Amino acid sequence: MIKIADFNWNECYFMDCIEGMKLLPDKCIELGFADPPFNINLEMNVNQGKTFKEKKNDEIIYYIDDMNKIQYEKWCSMWLNEMMRVCSKVIVYCGNLNVNMFYRIRDPLDLDIYYVRFNDIITPTAWAGNYKPILVYADDKNCFLGRPKGKNCKFDCSVIVKNRKFFDKYEKQIREELKHPCPIDKELIYSIITQLKPKSVLDPFLGSGTTAEVCSQLKVSWVGFEIKIEYKVDIEKRIAFGKSHPMKFLSAMKSRSLDRWLT
Repeated sequence: MIKIADFNWNECYFMDCIEGMKLLPDKCIELGFADPPFNINLEMNVNQGKTFKEKKNDEIIYYIDDMNKIQYEKWCSMWLNEMMRVCSKVIVYCGNLNVNMFYRIRDPLDLDIYYVRFNDIITPTAWAGNYKPILVYADDKNCFLGRPKGKNCKFDCSVIVKNRKFFDKYEKQIREELKHPCPIDKELIYSIITQLKPKSVLDPFLGSGTTAEVCSQLKVSWVGFEIKIEYKVDIEKRIAFGKSHPMKFLSAMKSRSLDRWLT
């Protein structure tokens, strides 16, 4: 069994994240980021599965994503409570279908939006796209996204706009080689970390290793948990790719707000 003294920064531990977080002391990590399974039975999902199966890699490895609804909510409550104990701030990329469930579990401090538009042309069509919720939790209501002290942020909503050109140029190459079926967008992780500027990050569902890659490039200490050892090759590939492209990645990637589309 792993003990607290055995934990090292900048490593992924292949074990159940709830059991792993129980070994960590209270508030020992500044930021927690979670991109959990959405419980949509990804492998059999008609819309999502078709997209992922078009990848060149025929060895896609799916994770458990078909729990009973009651079981799923209980499980999410368990890992979220542990994250809140271990981390000062927690960001949850929860999926559109699970927003109400997470509000039942614990009322978030804020709900932000990750917006993926269909194209870069400034036309009415460009407004069409996917709006993905990001839940923000913190014990200190002023302790996230750089907002000023004394301001009640509960009703504010910030928007992170995905840069499609960056994705096309840098992400496609590596994503096609991953065993993980749906790696999270690198730009989202980058935007969150550069806004919050944490000294340490926890990702309990490390998956393909996107968080580890971005943290390595930004020189931020991180710890990850991943229950499927099969994703180890993805994580190692992500970190290696990031280390070999640090300046190009950081200079090309810039956070954008929705204001660009309002002018």
